[in-house]
Amino acid sequence: MPSTTEITVPQLSRLIGLPRLPVIVDVRADEEFASDPRLIPGSRRRAAGTHVPWGSEYTCQSVIVVCKDGLHLSQGIGALMRQQGIDAQTLEGGYDSWRDSGQLLVRADSLPEPDEAAPRPTNQFF
Repeated sequence: MPSTTEITVPQLSRLIGLPRLPVIVDVRADEEFASDPRLIPGSRRRAAGTHVPWGSEYTCQSVIVVCKDGLHLSQGIGALMRQQGIDAQTLEGGYDSWRDSGQLLVRADSLPEPDEAAPRPTNQFF
């Protein structure tokens, strides 16, 4: 059973493609990503380490942090983001659980480069 700060694979799967999809942040280590360079649809890769300078970019948004197995890395980054007031959850079982359940994955090299000038969705209705 997931904790209150986790989302399960079936729960996330039902959100893919919806307008209110939380931001999905893939923080797998470079070597883990290199061994399987696919992403959960709608996710973006971000470098993770002891310092997460990009965390504040997600203020006022819902975020799901995904690492390889849903344990230490994503849990730590999720906790750091919640400490900054960001609504952050982690994916139970991580990327491995998503992949092993047969969910849709997108090859990272087939995606266009992000448009940094484009406005980012806030997941809020005005």
